[in-house]
Amino acid sequence: MSNINDVKRVRNSARMSKVLRKRLKKMRKHTSPLRERFLEDLHFHRFREATIIKYSAAVLTFFAYTWKKAKDVTDDDIRNYLRHIEFKLNWSASTLMIHYSALKFFFESSYPRDFKTLKLYRQRIVKALPEVLSQAEVRQIIGNVKDVRFHAALCLIYSCGLRVREALNVRFADIDAVQGLLKIRNTKGGKNRVAPIPRNTIRILREMWKTHRHRELLFPCYTDPVRLRGIGKKTFSSQTLLVCFQRSAVELGFKRPLNLHTLRHSFATHALEEGVPVRIVQEYLGHTDLRTTMDYLHLTSKLSRVGSRKLETLMNDL
Repeated sequence: MSNINDVKRVRNSARMSKVLRKRLKKMRKHTSPLRERFLEDLHFHRFREATIIKYSAAVLTFFAYTWKKAKDVTDDDIRNYLRHIEFKLNWSASTLMIHYSALKFFFESSYPRDFKTLKLYRQRIVKALPEVLSQAEVRQIIGNVKDVRFHAALCLIYSCGLRVREALNVRFADIDAVQGLLKIRNTKGGKNRVAPIPRNTIRILREMWKTHRHRELLFPCYTDPVRLRGIGKKTFSSQTLLVCFQRSAVELGFKRPLNLHTLRHSFATHALEEGVPVRIVQEYLGHTDLRTTMDYLHLTSKLSRVGSRKLETLMNDL
C-alpha cells in the first residue's frame, strides 16, 4: 500500500514466487484513492506507525497474490491466500495474524465486504519463552562492538530495558542526569513512562555524543555506512543496529538466534534475579499486564537455584 521497508522484506523473501515479486515491485510504484483511503483509515484508528507499516505491506501482498481489484475479490480468494501463506510459505503464527488482521480491517473499514472466511479464521499463537543471555554474555557481546555509536545504543537498550525504537528515539533532553531518570516517549500503545538510567550509561552516552555533537539526535546515522563516517540527519535504522549486534555474537561463537529484543528480555530477567520486585520491573518495561512480566520469572536461573536450596532446607529434618 505504500513504499515501505516492510514490503521490501516481503518482496525479497526466497519463498515467494518470481511472479509475486514482480507484481509487488510494480504495485509499489503506483498508488490509488483506495490505497490512500486505507492508510488514512489506519491513522484514524490510531494504530502505531509500526502496525500501519505491517498492515499496509500485508494488504499490498494480498492484492499482488490475487491480482484483482477490490470489487472483484471473492471469499475463496481470501481463503486461498491464507491457506497459501500458512501451508505453502510456512509463515509464523504471528505473521499470519498480521495478514489476517490487516485484511479484516481493510474489508471492514476501508472497503466494506462481508466475507465468511474473515469471520471464521482463527490462529492460535503458542507463546514460547524468550531467549535470554546471562549477565556475562551480555557484557561479552556488547563489549565486542567497537563502533562507539552502536556500542552506546546497545548499552542503553540493555541497561534501561528499552525496545529498540524507544532507544533510538531518545534525546538528551529526555535524560535527567541529576535524578538518574530517563523519559521514554511515544512507546508501544502511545504511552510515556519513566525508567532509571545508570550513571555509567549516562557517561557512555556523553562520551559517544562528543564524537558527533549533533544538535538534536543522540544516534545519528552515518553518511558513509561502509567506513562508518559522517553525521546524518536521521537516526540509524534498527536493522543496522541488529546486524551489528548479531555480527558481534557470531564473532564470539554464539549460535543461538539472538535479536535486539533479547537485550530487553535479559534486562528483565537480570533485574528479577537481583531482587527488583516484579511490579517495579513491570513499570520499567511499560507492561500493561503483570502476567507479561511474570513470564520472566520462568527464566531466572538464580531464583530457581535459591528456591531449590530452600526446598532442600525444608526437607532436611524429615
